[in-house]
Amino acid sequence: MSDDRGIWSDIERVPETNFYIRERHSEYWLDFEVWEAVAWGEGEPGQYTIPEFFANGADSQEGFTPEATKKNGYISGFIKWDGCCQWWPAENYLPYHFDSLKDAEKFGRLMAHFYELGAAKITRWWPRP
Repeated sequence: MSDDRGIWSDIERVPETNFYIRERHSEYWLDFEVWEAVAWGEGEPGQYTIPEFFANGADSQEGFTPEATKKNGYISGFIKWDGCCQWWPAENYLPYHFDSLKDAEKFGRLMAHFYELGAAKITRWWPRP
């Protein structure tokens, strides 16, 4: 098994959530980092379309330096070829807080997204029911 997991992808929004992720992968692993948009800044006049992230300092892709990712992250982790997944809270993130079932469902959607990414990008993926 190679430990070369490649380079980090561009940051993308997870559909139907306020989470943004980037990933890197090999034939056996997919590493991920997640940020939560907690507010929206104004893009076009009157259009709030620019995500603002907890702990601030990272409100665009240019703001995602290695130092900022440690401070502003939500979770990081990996999923591997056999479907095992581990994740950790970001270094300075507060306890996870949900206001509703809808918030919990968004978090579930985020976790399901990693399995979809794993199946799509890990070439040695071993699907299990």
